[in-house]
Amino acid sequence: MTEPSPLRRRLARLALVGLACAGVTFVGLNAWRAMPPRVRATLVQQVAGPVAEWRHGEPHRPETGPAFGPAQRQATDETALRAALALAFPGRSIDRVRLVNGPIVRSNAEFAWQDPNDPALDRLIERLGLGAFRAADTDEDALLRALTTHIRTRAPHVEDDAGTTVSGVAPSADAILDRVAAGGTLTCYYYSLLMVQALAALGRPARVVANGIDVRDWHASVEVFHHGQRKWVLSDPDFDLMYARDGAFQNAWDLHDLFMTGYATYRRELHAQGREDSAPMRVQWFAAHPEALGGLQLLRGSVRAPRIDLRLGESEGGVLLGAYWTFSVAMRNDYLSVDYPKGHPRATRELAFADLGAGWLRTYDGELTNRPGDLYFTVDAAQMAFEAMPGENSVRVHLDTYTPGFRAFRVQIGDAAPVETQADAVTWSLGPEGGRIRIWPVNSRGVQGAVSEAAVVFTPPQPAGPRPAATATVP
Repeated sequence: MTEPSPLRRRLARLALVGLACAGVTFVGLNAWRAMPPRVRATLVQQVAGPVAEWRHGEPHRPETGPAFGPAQRQATDETALRAALALAFPGRSIDRVRLVNGPIVRSNAEFAWQDPNDPALDRLIERLGLGAFRAADTDEDALLRALTTHIRTRAPHVEDDAGTTVSGVAPSADAILDRVAAGGTLTCYYYSLLMVQALAALGRPARVVANGIDVRDWHASVEVFHHGQRKWVLSDPDFDLMYARDGAFQNAWDLHDLFMTGYATYRRELHAQGREDSAPMRVQWFAAHPEALGGLQLLRGSVRAPRIDLRLGESEGGVLLGAYWTFSVAMRNDYLSVDYPKGHPRATRELAFADLGAGWLRTYDGELTNRPGDLYFTVDAAQMAFEAMPGENSVRVHLDTYTPGFRAFRVQIGDAAPVETQADAVTWSLGPEGGRIRIWPVNSRGVQGAVSEAAVVFTPPQPAGPRPAATATVP
């Protein structure tokens, strides 16, 4: 019997190795597919995350300003202010106090912020024609509504035009605009990415929000922090609309709670009738119960399209309320500066609000939170804590803020001109009649944040009455 040649032996060994590798791969793939989605996501995060961080670096972490110590956190309300005044001004009576001093809520989840000093932001202002939106005296409500329409009119929607859709995991505004210039159309996700980066160029914190579990596959919109209302508010650049209720803009959480409140009543009625839930029945029920909308207003811009009117008409209350049954937030807005590769854990990192009524949570493979502060944290605002300075006719005001790209605090005492300081405390000197202090943060883009204010009026001292006439007793 002829022995096989060395070449044939090598080929046989290679074939055996190939079969073994194929078997291992087959078993591994089946095991991977059998894993729960959340286990797979955790493995990717733990294995791919460190490698990606090593290759592409950590996200930019801008200066965010000073923070309170434990003692200051307990001295921020009107009671604390009155106590400090009582120690600093013994014997003086307080007539009235006005205090606007909302809390600085911080998230336990990390957010990847855009580098505010990246020159690409200034180039984007030129390219998108955002110069008119930079005026310091622009009304904030009008600015957000006008910017929503401005972004929507940069390119047609894919369903309104036969052009090629822009694609990519999380492209920069430059990449999106390049594709638009070549005839590309946009979807809600890319309108939202474009608007978030435009807002970053204007010095305003913003992020993409998904009505569901994936900002790329579900309807996407934008939340921007409104300084005047000290809250995140929602803008939908695809449908060119915003929401308002009781004179205040609404965010995804507001809409979610409003829907869930009405939905709870609707389900109880269905149960009493022995009927099952369905999307058409929900739409009919909300149409028959306008009180369930709680006075919600749909603020539409100038863009009109049959697709938008159809979607609104087929939704709960005619305002897409049911779309906010579930929502998640993209935990980054640094798309202009950082181009993460596909598969990088930060490329499309999202944090979903864990509502127990949402069935999709059983299969959701992303991160969850049931703490509202992880999603609705406070940015671009200041909080004051009060400490008495006995004998000095003044109060020490400690400062706290979370302002991405923090530059300084702007402080105004009484009617004096505002001054800037990076200190974590200032001295508030009050006069015989009282005094006022106003504080707000300023970021490195020159944008002023929400104003905090304290005003005190002392009770005027009572004038001394006439002295009684002296009398003498004659023995």
